[in-house]
Amino acid sequence: MDSNNWELADEVDSSKSMYSINHLENDALYFVRVSAVNTIGRNKIPAEMFEPVCPRKPVEIPNCPRNLRVKKSTQWEVDLEWDHSIESDVAQYFIDFKEENNVDYLPAGRVDSKTNVFTCDFLQKGRPYLFRIKAKNAAGFSKESAILQQPVYLEGIRDVPSDPLNLRLLKVDDGMMSISWMPPKYDGGCPIKQYLIDLCEYGSRVWFHADATDGNIYRAILKRLKTGSSYFVRVYAKNEIGISKKAAEFYEPICCIKAKQLPDKPVDIKLENVTSNSALISWSSPRLASGSGNENETLQYFIYVKEENSDDYLPVGHVDGQTTKFLLEYLKNDSLYWARVRAKNSAGFSEFCELPCAIQLQLVKEVPSSPLNLSLQSTDDSSICITWRPPKIDGGSQITHYIIEICPSGSNIWKKVEQVDAQVLPLECKISDLITGSYYFVRVSAYNEIGRCKRPAELYEAVYVKTPLKLPEAPSNFQVSEIYTDSILLTWDRSNNNDVEEYFIDMKKENDVYRPIGRVNGTENTFMCEFLEKNMSYLFRIRSRNQAGYSCLGTELKKCVHLADPSGSPTWTISKKCAPSEYFATIDNLDVGEYYFVKVYALNKAGKSNRPIDLPEPVCAKQSKNCPGTPKYFRVTNITSKSVTLKWESPDLDGSNDVVQYLIETKTEDENDFTSFARVDGRIYTYTCEYLQKKKLYKFRIKGKNSAGSSPIPAEIYEPVSLKDNYGRIIISHVTKLAQSCAAMTSMFRILSVRNSKTIIRV
Repeated sequence: MDSNNWELADEVDSSKSMYSINHLENDALYFVRVSAVNTIGRNKIPAEMFEPVCPRKPVEIPNCPRNLRVKKSTQWEVDLEWDHSIESDVAQYFIDFKEENNVDYLPAGRVDSKTNVFTCDFLQKGRPYLFRIKAKNAAGFSKESAILQQPVYLEGIRDVPSDPLNLRLLKVDDGMMSISWMPPKYDGGCPIKQYLIDLCEYGSRVWFHADATDGNIYRAILKRLKTGSSYFVRVYAKNEIGISKKAAEFYEPICCIKAKQLPDKPVDIKLENVTSNSALISWSSPRLASGSGNENETLQYFIYVKEENSDDYLPVGHVDGQTTKFLLEYLKNDSLYWARVRAKNSAGFSEFCELPCAIQLQLVKEVPSSPLNLSLQSTDDSSICITWRPPKIDGGSQITHYIIEICPSGSNIWKKVEQVDAQVLPLECKISDLITGSYYFVRVSAYNEIGRCKRPAELYEAVYVKTPLKLPEAPSNFQVSEIYTDSILLTWDRSNNNDVEEYFIDMKKENDVYRPIGRVNGTENTFMCEFLEKNMSYLFRIRSRNQAGYSCLGTELKKCVHLADPSGSPTWTISKKCAPSEYFATIDNLDVGEYYFVKVYALNKAGKSNRPIDLPEPVCAKQSKNCPGTPKYFRVTNITSKSVTLKWESPDLDGSNDVVQYLIETKTEDENDFTSFARVDGRIYTYTCEYLQKKKLYKFRIKGKNSAGSSPIPAEIYEPVSLKDNYGRIIISHVTKLAQSCAAMTSMFRILSVRNSKTIIRV
């Protein structure tokens, strides 16, 4: 840095934009600059770093302090001491602490690198604390911390220890037991000297001292106990102050009796007999059946089998302890099997005893077993349909066919009716040409090349051949017979089916779904629907049901039914007569809120038409609506350079419906007609008009609207309005004519804005 001479450090290819300068002196200051060079020459002004750079060896994070220890502890504080880190560039030491059962450390304080002691105060008496310390320099904290391995208890007023922990039973035998425990959580401020073991025999209330151990021994063997007796056990901790107030204790008595042993595995397992689908194995009882004192306890034997292509043994059965044979059944004669047995007593299972050789079934062909799952599928006028599954054992030969036989009820003679190929699936058969109204027993036999199965599959209940039931037809001529104040009488013509058991009636309100309201016997054809609401319209439908199910379609009323007036039956009144050329009519003087049915008859000299036309649903008479009045106090409340804010109040209430919407219309000075600008909800009385053009004058008007129409007379702001300019001034470019004559014209200007105590008018 003291030199004014620039030295060339290196030349770098133009494709690079980074370079490391090596072989510099540590702690020296250097200025650096970079110049670009092309074929013409070097650039005039190099890029330069205006602050000098000092090369230094990079700082590494420090090692952790060593040999953290407790120098002194009092009733409220602990003095810690440690050895400095090997590095000399440590800046500070940070000390953390935590209670033994907590997970996270908390900061306790920090000291400079020259200090190697620290006092941690404001600790609580009787609680175990752990401490750690770590070093820090400019590179960061040390990777590891020096940790105090043993928890620190504050000294001061010493006390008896707390109770020992984790009392466990290690072993029990005749007249003895072995126990273990862990030292107490708090030693009372001084070392544990002894552990005292007391016993109490079950049924007695007297505790007696049984044994004692040194303070560093955490197990004991209690001998010379009564075999078969049970004892309660508790262990106390003792220091120089005294014995712990509580003891570690077994809350269940321990019986001093030798534990039962697992049985030995069975022996001498062998294969006695083999057939085409089964094998008989036998074995001898284990030498040790159970623990001492229970030599005659009953065992069980569990048998397991593994097939040739399987990796796992599967349980196939078990026998009692007096049986030493088991028959393995339903085996495949084209596969090898391995078997094994193990014994069990109350202590558990023994080891396995495995058959030394694989089981190879004899290829002896025999008749198959019975077909499986024979069941009745359906019946018809003169036929029944049955299904079944192949037998479990084919006898060592493929099943060729099945024979179906029937026997009429009351007879002992079976008759062959069908033969079914075993290769055609599914296995089913339809037996035809039966007598309707008769009962038949049915059986199926399986055949292979050896012969017929020994026992056919049979339906044990006779099958009744009858005509299957069909779904009933829906009732016809479903109608309303009477209408009352809160009920309706429904009638219908019964279905043609004589087997209809019940009729089900459903009801729904307008725009709702059907819900069941009742049912009647199949012999009835009326139903009273009660407890209905007045001035409500209802729809009804009816369905039939027999043993086969419900009718596919229900019969519905063609139109809604409305409850009648309290007189009990509908009363029709001629309300109006119209000329032949009129095809509409207005019916007046009706009660508001009431429902009315309407019919129209044609009339000539011969009389009235037989059938009128009528509305499908009743009509509710409602009060006619009026258009809303003119909104009041329509005015401009704010003008900016981008928008105009309008405000108004609702029109006077005259008994008509409330305003649903307000329609805001506008026009410019160049337009003749108002156009729609915005629609506002009837509960809102202000609106801000945006997206208007500057230097243009606008007129506004507003109308109320409901279901009857719009206000006949809108509210209007007669003075034109324009947006402010960029300086906040309102520009007036319109003159309202008040009077005009042939000689002269008088104009009046209205001051629209006052700014800074000056009136601004532009013409």
